Amino acid sequence: MKKDYMIIVAVLVLALLMQACSNSYPGLYYDDGGNNNTEYQEELPIKVSLDEHDLFSIAATRGTGAFDHDDERLGASYYRNKMTNSLFNIFAFRASKDQHGPLTKEVDFSRSLANDESREHCLVDSRNYFMGKPARPTDDGTGELNFIDDETYTKQEELYYSNQYSDVGYNFFGYYLDDFVPTAENTHRETDRIYYDVSIDGAQDMLVGHAPVLTPSVIEERYTSLELTAAECNELAGVGGYSTLAARHDLHPIIDLQHVLTRLRFEAVPGDATADRIRLHQLSVVGKNSGKLVVACNDFTQLGFYPGEETGTFMLREASKDGVTPGRLMNENEDGYIVEFEPDMENIPVMERKTTPFCESLMLVPDTEYQMILEYDHMRRQVDSEGNESYVLETRLKGTYDLKAPEETVNYDKATGRYIFKPGYVYTIRIVVYGAQEIEVVTNINAWKFADQLTIETVE
Repeated sequence: MKKDYMIIVAVLVLALLMQACSNSYPGLYYDDGGNNNTEYQEELPIKVSLDEHDLFSIAATRGTGAFDHDDERLGASYYRNKMTNSLFNIFAFRASKDQHGPLTKEVDFSRSLANDESREHCLVDSRNYFMGKPARPTDDGTGELNFIDDETYTKQEELYYSNQYSDVGYNFFGYYLDDFVPTAENTHRETDRIYYDVSIDGAQDMLVGHAPVLTPSVIEERYTSLELTAAECNELAGVGGYSTLAARHDLHPIIDLQHVLTRLRFEAVPGDATADRIRLHQLSVVGKNSGKLVVACNDFTQLGFYPGEETGTFMLREASKDGVTPGRLMNENEDGYIVEFEPDMENIPVMERKTTPFCESLMLVPDTEYQMILEYDHMRRQVDSEGNESYVLETRLKGTYDLKAPEETVNYDKATGRYIFKPGYVYTIRIVVYGAQEIEVVTNINAWKFADQLTIETVE
């Protein structure tokens, strides 16, 4: 049987800005609370910020789903609670080597603060060799991040630069990997990159990125408030990365994070007056469930997620009530999900009727297609001897729907030469509910910038 899927293609602009104040680098140390280190002529803390207006989705803990400040179901307290519980990680490594002097070796990403006493390679990472330095957003809404301790993730720490190498440039990397626990088995710090073996459960968000190469044009476009001369711009860019010299001019790295997963969210709409005879019970999606996430490397184009071939089934959950505690599985709601047909809908086309969002979204590995499985109950109307009306379960049904990426230019992936559900896009799956005929499923790419509409056909 053929199913019609209407897809509105959208382009998601996913720049998550994290602003970090830098100073001089290979002299970085951790504040120990009372250590008066006289080696440094000047101590300038590294300050990291992010622009909350550029956020799309951040999950605080596993099972809480995507963070979406545009979702009308979520209030300001939910947004703020999720923000303050989000954990970011930062790495910084030397950007290049010198022709002469102490920094003539290629940068080695396997080096850390613990084994790089001279800070010739690594500037920022964690005491825990397997992860970048953790940081959380402040709760004042400014977007500033606080570096925190590596064990409890609760105590604030400050990182400092020295003036020892004021003209040495560094590359900054950031990532967000929801509820991931790095270990010796799943962490790989090689000479030219750092990556993790990760498993996907459908509920966690993943982002990765870096600060762009510092050029005169980047300075002009991103740092419009700075009053820098052309000579100063050229001098700062000539360092080859973000440096103490740049920080003294109030020019700090801004890390652009990109979402590496595709997001599906779900809505129901009544197809006719018999829709209330159907109770939605469970929804799941089959897709790839593991891969490799590169979070730092010499070649910026290699940052990102590389999926494996294994697949899994991802069960839909209800939305978290507080942004921290995972919601229950959809099928744990004994009442199920029912949509009511309102009389004034009779003359409104199905695709224009008001929809009812339900449960959380699923974050999936980008792919050419997914399989969606919907379980629903057909209810039978009954009236007792006193005339009271109720519905009882008559039969439980299951429908399987193959969702294929539309062959539209915006969905074309140059790396693979195929059309895919792209990372960073949010797809709204609209379930059209009928009580007397088969359920229909319609897909909209429902994001931030809209393009053409098209219809694709899938075979059930």
